[in-house]
Amino acid sequence: MRALRLLESHPDALEARLVSGKVTFVHSRIWPEFLTMATSGQAWQFSSLSAGAKKLLQLTGEQGELRTDTIRWSARDGKIGDSARELEKRLLIFTREIHTERGAHAKIVQSWSNWASRANFQLQPREVESAKGMLDALLQQLNQKYRGNGRLPWQTQAKP
Repeated sequence: MRALRLLESHPDALEARLVSGKVTFVHSRIWPEFLTMATSGQAWQFSSLSAGAKKLLQLTGEQGELRTDTIRWSARDGKIGDSARELEKRLLIFTREIHTERGAHAKIVQSWSNWASRANFQLQPREVESAKGMLDALLQQLNQKYRGNGRLPWQTQAKP
């Protein structure tokens, strides 16, 4: 648990749901490629987004940063946590979990430009296909080395 806390607070580690929708620590060496994909606005990011996810994405874009426990949210928008997870898995937002003053769980939700500003990181746009190819190749190497079957959000699901 201590090692996880150290990773979460390390300035060279970005936490995102990159591999198979699971929390993945992304080293600063590949932030340019990661952020290129996260901000690429590709179809895999926006197809079939729920109404709640669209609303949360819009609010995040307008405000830059917000807390899920302070947003005015109606039942017709679904559960706010579900909307946040949907956007995380499509790399559309940065989130981090917090414990509120009342002991409940909530998330800080940020746009990538807001995150980059707070992390003192200059967004360095790359060519999307180049960034995608680099991340695909890196995951393929890790899958081979560790006999894994991880997938990136833009990769199609493996056929059984």
